[in-house]
Amino acid sequence: MPGETVEKLFAMGHDLEIRGGYKRTLFGRGQIIVRDPDKGTLCAGCDPRSDGYAAGLC
Repeated sequence: MPGETVEKLFAMGHDLEIRGGYKRTLFGRGQIIVRDPDKGTLCAGCDPRSDGYAAGLC
């Protein structure tokens, strides 16, 4: 739950400013692809709030 995460950050001493609640859908999405340098395998992930996907082609 987002509120619990914020409370934990405050407890750890982080200085936070909350603006307009948790309106995370108004900005930013993320996809990432990482290649294991030893094995050459790909690992991909996508922000579950988006309708996109992460895909890698060799």
